[in-house]
Amino acid sequence: MTSTTASRVWGLCFAERQGPFDCHFGGAAIVTFLVASHAGLANAGRRAPVRRHRGRARASSRGGLRLPAADSAGATGLVDRGGTTVVTVAGVDYRDRAGDYRTARTPPAAVLAAWHEVIEDVDPPAPARVLDIGAGPGGFLALLSRWSHGPVVAVEPSAAMRTEAAAAGVGQDHPYVAGVAEALPLAGGSFGCAWLSTVVHQFDDLTAAAAEVRRVIAPGGRALIRGFFSDIDVTGLLAFFPGIERSARSFPSTTSVSSAFESAGFIVDRVVDVVEPWRFHLDAWVDRVHRIRHVDSMLRSLTDTEFDTGVRSVLATFGPEDGAVPSDLTLRLLVMR
Repeated sequence: MTSTTASRVWGLCFAERQGPFDCHFGGAAIVTFLVASHAGLANAGRRAPVRRHRGRARASSRGGLRLPAADSAGATGLVDRGGTTVVTVAGVDYRDRAGDYRTARTPPAAVLAAWHEVIEDVDPPAPARVLDIGAGPGGFLALLSRWSHGPVVAVEPSAAMRTEAAAAGVGQDHPYVAGVAEALPLAGGSFGCAWLSTVVHQFDDLTAAAAEVRRVIAPGGRALIRGFFSDIDVTGLLAFFPGIERSARSFPSTTSVSSAFESAGFIVDRVVDVVEPWRFHLDAWVDRVHRIRHVDSMLRSLTDTEFDTGVRSVLATFGPEDGAVPSDLTLRLLVMR
């Protein structure tokens, strides 16, 4: 995306707002925009020094982002340390782990193909602009752009994640803005679709976040919610970890999420379970789970004993293996309109 094109996107998205916030153009410059005051935006866009955060599908009948302003997932509070805003959340700080997170959690081609197949059945958005809320290092931005045939704007609260996306070159094509789901620094009705990928379980206020998504989505638009829900089974290699069902119960249910979005004015269009075909060589998998052990929402609540037992169980079941070990992971897509 050229700077001229990006400016047009921002002009459309922020025409109604006022107050400073940070965004990245071309993955490099941090630009301060003046955008409209909105209740709760005082902290959402505060400037702070940046510190180094084909599968199978089966359909069923039916039936905020605890997006912190700095570098933690699941914010519990804001702390000002020497002029740098730090958000503390259950001891998780992305500033030193954003690179590990991107390496481990960026979907491979086969997983992206599974999701492309599913969202191709959803009408492209009008206007053809997509908002990726809690985009992290940007693993889905290119796919969303191909589907929508338009620009994708990433909202991400973690400075470390935005920096990681810029370093990976993702921000060259897709502008990033700092913001929280419960108070999006964006003009009303400026997007045709919102994509919320593995983030709703981190919302501080799901009802407020759903209302904000409804506000920025144009009439007739969609919200696509991808994630794990407490009412689906744990699958893949995660199922080998004792205590994982306890982690699963900490996630919201399909009903609780859909009800929150219905209260904001959406209705459920469809619910689809997608089997992601992850494949790992065991050595790479062991390295991966250790890298994300304290930032992955499923793994971080396990005790050290549970985690170590799970790793040993996988190795005992599959090792030694010359080829790739399957870890088909089932996630759910809620399509709200």
